This record gives sequence, structure tokens and C-alpha cells, in this order.
Amino acid sequence: MYKKPCAILLAVSLPCASWGLANYADLTQRDLRQVGSIKAKGPGKANEVPAGGPRRGSPGVTYKAGAFAARADAPAGAGLSIYTVTSDGKSFTIQGFNNCGFTLSLASTDSLVRHGESVRFDPSATFSAQYANGAKTVGTLSGSGNVWTARGGAGDATLSSWFYTTKPPLLPGDGGRLIVLPSKLQQGKDALWLHFPTSSEGTTFLIVAAQKEEKADKRDVMAKEAAEQFVKGLKNQDIESIMGVVDVPFFVGGKKSTNLIDRGQLREFLERVLAVEPPPKEHTYRATIPISSFPENSSTDQLKELFQKSLEKTDRIVFFHPPRRILATAVRFRDGQAKVVGIRSPVSPLILAMAAHERDRADKNVMRVRASALETAQRYLKAARAKELDELVKLSHIPWYADGTHIIQEREKLKQLLQSDWIDFANDARFPSQVFGLIQFGDYGELYGGERLRADQLLAKDDWIVFVGPNEKTGGFILVGTREGMTKVLGAGQ
Repeated sequence: MYKKPCAILLAVSLPCASWGLANYADLTQRDLRQVGSIKAKGPGKANEVPAGGPRRGSPGVTYKAGAFAARADAPAGAGLSIYTVTSDGKSFTIQGFNNCGFTLSLASTDSLVRHGESVRFDPSATFSAQYANGAKTVGTLSGSGNVWTARGGAGDATLSSWFYTTKPPLLPGDGGRLIVLPSKLQQGKDALWLHFPTSSEGTTFLIVAAQKEEKADKRDVMAKEAAEQFVKGLKNQDIESIMGVVDVPFFVGGKKSTNLIDRGQLREFLERVLAVEPPPKEHTYRATIPISSFPENSSTDQLKELFQKSLEKTDRIVFFHPPRRILATAVRFRDGQAKVVGIRSPVSPLILAMAAHERDRADKNVMRVRASALETAQRYLKAARAKELDELVKLSHIPWYADGTHIIQEREKLKQLLQSDWIDFANDARFPSQVFGLIQFGDYGELYGGERLRADQLLAKDDWIVFVGPNEKTGGFILVGTREGMTKVLGAGQ
């Protein structure tokens, strides 16, 4: 049970087109007073809310006199996603899970009844849960209506303030978090922010219109299909299927590189490989990257070797992730057909990280998040080299992923590990003193498995794998992500 709500702002004032925050905050206060809850006039009778004058709900809509609970229409379209939101007064942290203690629901009526100094929904009201407390994934709006309530153990909170904006530039995946600055949001129709007075800070949910599907590049589709037919043929040891999608000359990179110049030679080679060393049964698709996405001045030997087939900038590299390694397939376009003309495995994860970086360069928001993860990793290595244990602990987050062997849940045990694995190791020539690249976990895939714990027990798709080491060929990784509004180191491994 909650006292009758008053119109309040979200923890952070949302910005408007080109106005300053101060003027905009004043405007928002005024607008929310206009469209938010109206105080009841007169003492009223038991179990009644005195009727007032008409009030505005969603812009342009006037609801009946006496309706008390605020209404806010969800963004148009199907497949709306729901997130929880926290704020530190400077930025929003959007979360792809619900641990706020309340379930976002839709009420069948906006009628409320007075109960002492508080109000409740009319006893005839029914409720449809939309985003359950405890959900570990992004929610999906499944009901219709516009009377929202946050349902918890103490009662049902009615909407106290809301606002419509453009879609945030970044949104987390299932179980993830992302920080969004108010300056990145404008008035719009694609996102609805709902705030409930459940405590001094309140509870905020975000409902976002579905992402408009961009038409896939035809060459990306063709390259992916050709590469998938190739790896499926490997999996099934189907030489005819493989030969139907390859062309020569064909480059094979690995411990021993081979350049095959005619189809008979290629067929003989593939038959011999399949007979001697059957390939893994699982190949998880990871990415299709145009050659143009790779920097021309790369010093990575593997990258030069993989591309020595004179691939053009519009050709593609398709990446797969067999267990514990990366497979790269080169796809060339000639005469309107996509043909696999090269493979390399294993491939350094730095190549995939390099490609992801080039792909993301045009997106300033992704680059900002990337820069934050990189900065945190560099601060972590600097603190380790300086043997500053307290700073390492400050930058770390519990639970901590310890190289697939165990997950640390206690602060003292984490301090012991940081002391032995980082502080005491700082003067060793093998100390990972440099950062060579980073990639989001969702782009790379599950780390470890089998006898070692998988990192996806702790990581969300938008967390980062940062590759570190004394040089590009030797080293490991540290894991970085946003937790409780701060960028933290989540673990490390080899």
C-alpha cells in the first residue's frame, strides 16, 4: 500500500531537443503536474475517491472525470521490450533483468478507492503481470492497456511520472547493464519511462519499441550461407557438399600453410584431412566481416596470411567458433557467386577483436562504452604493476570469475587471489603489461566449458573480453562489464 502519488521527476531530468537542463527540468516539472495524478478534492466517503475535473493522460487524450490512476500509452508496435532502470543522479543504468523487488503489471481499471491516507485499486481490478520481479532476462510486453502498477509485497504503486523519448542509443542484452547519459535522449515516441513512488528513490521501468530490422547486406547473407554449407560439409564429412561451394586457388592456413591451385588437388587434400582428423561436430557462427573492415596497416601475421589470396575489399571473412578455437573462412565473390576460397584455424582472437573494432568505429555510442572498458582494464593493469592492492579491489567486482576454475564470492578470498596472481606476479617477465584488443562477449562466445566453468555464468552479451599480455602471442584476458552503474573487472583467465 502506498500513499497517493504526486507528480515527480525521474531521478535524472530527461533532456529536450536543444534546451538547457535547467529550463528543461522546469518545463518537465510543469508538464508532469499537468498530466500526472490529480489530488482528490473534498473529504470523500469511505471506499471512494472524490470526483475531480477532467485530467490529461497521454498527450491529446482526455480521460473521464474521477479517474485517478495515471495512464500512459505504450509505444506503438509489437514486440515491445521492458527493462529496469536505476540512476545515480547523473546517468541512467538500463538493466536487462528485474531485481527491483516489484513486478510491472497492467491494471484492468484506473479506478482507485481511498483507504485512510492511502489509495488502492478498486477491489474489482484485475492485474496482468508484464515483467516479473526476479526475471533474469529482458522483458516483453504481452498485454494491452495503459494503467500501470508496480506490484510488491507492500502493495500496488500507481504511476507517479512518465515521459516519452527516442530509443536509447544502446540497450543491454539479457542479464546485462548499460549506462546512458541524459544528453543521449531526446523527446520522441519510441521509449516510455515509467516511475513509481515505491521508496525515496522510487522504481523505474523502461518500455522500448522493437528495433527496426535493417535489411541485411546481400553479400553478407551470401557469404554466410556459403561458409555455413562449407562447415556443415566438414561436420558431416560430405565431400560433395564441400566441393560445391569452394573455388581455387584455395588457401589453407594453420601450423602448415598450403596453397591449392586446382580442384583435384583441393579435393584430395580435403579427403585426406577428413580421413585423418574428423572436424569438431559443432561450429557456432560468430560474424561476417567485409575485408574493408580490417585495417590495412595491420601487423598481424595471421591476418596477412589469411588475405594473401588477393581478396577484394567487398569480399568477406566469416568466423565460426568450434570448441576452444576460432575458424575463419574466406569468401570471394565472382560472377555473382559466393565461393569459399580459404580457411584458417586456429585464428588469434585478436583478429576477431580487430574486426569488431573496425565495425564499431562508425557508432560513437558503442565506441564510448568500448573506451570505458579499455580505460578500466588499463587502470587495473597499472594498479597491479604499482602493487596497489586496495585499488585492484576497488576496480574488481564480486562474484569474480577465476580462470574457469572457480567463482569467488567472498571479498577476503578475492584479495588473496589478487595478491598472489597479480601483485606478487607484477615483476615477472610474463606479466600482462599491455592491452591488445577487446571484444564484446556476445561477439566472441562462451569461454571454456567441459572441465572448466563457462564464463557465461557471470557475463552478459554486452560485457567485454579484454586481451592482455606481454606480447600479442602470449597472454590472457580480463573481463570487464558494468555492474551497479560502475565499470568493473569481473574476472581473468589464460
